[in-house]
Amino acid sequence: MPQLETAFTMDTSSIKYGPGVTREIGSDMANLVCKRVMVVTDPRVAKLEPVAVVLEALRAEGMDAVLYDQTRVEPTDQSFKQAIDFAK
Repeated sequence: MPQLETAFTMDTSSIKYGPGVTREIGSDMANLVCKRVMVVTDPRVAKLEPVAVVLEALRAEGMDAVLYDQTRVEPTDQSFKQAIDFAK
């Protein structure tokens, strides 16, 4: 019986997890030499404290940080266009 290959590779993004990591987003984005950042979320999540923390951390690093809070659960081509127009 032939032996099947069972090894595989999976590349993933870095994920930070733990108390206080939201406050580190400013320095993380500064390390990427970001100047302008658009935070994208929905109206409900936009009202939560972590979003304010993210915006504050980005601005503390001197970035032009803006909030786009009009995303939807099932985005449409029109909603993508609205987000693109906002980003301009």
